[in-house]
Amino acid sequence: MPRAPINIIAIPFRKAGDGNFEFALFHRADDSMWHFVSGGAEDDETAFEAAQREATKLLNWDSNRVALWELNQRLLRKQGKV
Repeated sequence: MPRAPINIIAIPFRKAGDGNFEFALFHRADDSMWHFVSGGAEDDETAFEAAQREATKLLNWDSNRVALWELNQRLLRKQGKV
């Protein structure tokens, strides 16, 4: 697919029980680098759609059922903090 002139970076995070924030970093096996969710938009995708697709690909997460910002809310609810 052709790339649109949009690049995204998504930073998965949650607020831990001690009040500090935890951020998800991912290790690339092919070049030993650490990174957040990132990539380029394809065709006529919006930045948000590109972020959903990249998160789905990297996190094995079904973006069709839930928006990116809801991921943190679900984690907080599970911990009884929301």
